Amino acid sequence: MSNIQSSEVSPDIAVSSAAKPERMLDGFPWVSAIVLYTLSWGWSLLRPNTLYWDDWSEIFNHKSSYTYSVAKTQGLPPWSKTLDWFFLAVGNWTIPIATFVAFFVAGLWCFGILKSMTFIRGNQLNMILLIYLVAPVNHARISRICFDYTSS
Repeated sequence: MSNIQSSEVSPDIAVSSAAKPERMLDGFPWVSAIVLYTLSWGWSLLRPNTLYWDDWSEIFNHKSSYTYSVAKTQGLPPWSKTLDWFFLAVGNWTIPIATFVAFFVAGLWCFGILKSMTFIRGNQLNMILLIYLVAPVNHARISRICFDYTSS
């Protein structure tokens, strides 16, 4: 009776050391990140059915197999044109929304990576993240032709 079964583990010992999402995003500046990111890049959502410069040459006057062959010859990731055509079947407005969300999620990943670095803490971490989210590095990212890079 006094023997402890091997399957019984004390709750104090069974604590996982793996990083959990709530721990990784602890301290994330949600309000300032969402507000500044939306003010910086939300304008791209105001023109929902817009096609940009190179988008026209890839969409019109070509069969869907054309874009697949272009993707294959250019060495693009296999999901790229599949995602494009899935979103385009719903509407042109899906590409800017997916891009807007994807770059914000990339900011979450950036925060998680930077948080693991011991020499960056507190306000430095938040400032680097906000610069990452707001800096106008790639204005062309809302065009459909650049969605391959966004999904990668």
